[in-house]
Amino acid sequence: VFELHRYFQQRGYTLIEAPILTERLLYEDKTAFRLEIGKYPVWLSQCCTFQLEPSINAFEKVYNITPSFRAEHGKSERHLSEYTHLKVELAWVNLNDLISISEDLIYHIAKTMSVKGKTEIKELDAEIKIEKLKPPYKRITYNEAVNLLNKNGFNFEWGKSLNSSGEAFLICRGKSTYFSL
Repeated sequence: VFELHRYFQQRGYTLIEAPILTERLLYEDKTAFRLEIGKYPVWLSQCCTFQLEPSINAFEKVYNITPSFRAEHGKSERHLSEYTHLKVELAWVNLNDLISISEDLIYHIAKTMSVKGKTEIKELDAEIKIEKLKPPYKRITYNEAVNLLNKNGFNFEWGKSLNSSGEAFLICRGKSTYFSL
């Protein structure tokens, strides 16, 4: 988390501290944890979008790293009710800009942690192949992803979200390319 803060601070982003208790919901209330403070209902934050989006009018590049909460039953084992959420909002960028920034962030954090996290990586009996994480990454369209999955036996319906096995196949094409455990 410290390295994420350092990454954004060194690149001129403004940290926006958003409240964890909120009166405004980003998603439907059945997926939120509701509390009462006095006689007033509040919810645990699901996302700090309401605070970050207006902030780009003043600061152009903003971010937040905060706990987020979802009271929903997931369809996968990866679902969490509580997690740390990185949220970034930028003015004057397009999809390719966002993808490039994401690639740079992933590479920077992996490179930093491959040096500063040697003990943890060794403990996990893992290796980060940093040279394979250098951007730019291969990009494919959603239609190309659907076609690749269906050609490889996934029976994937267009318009649906990817599941973890589909994601793993598209990322690694059946083999671990970037990380080995």
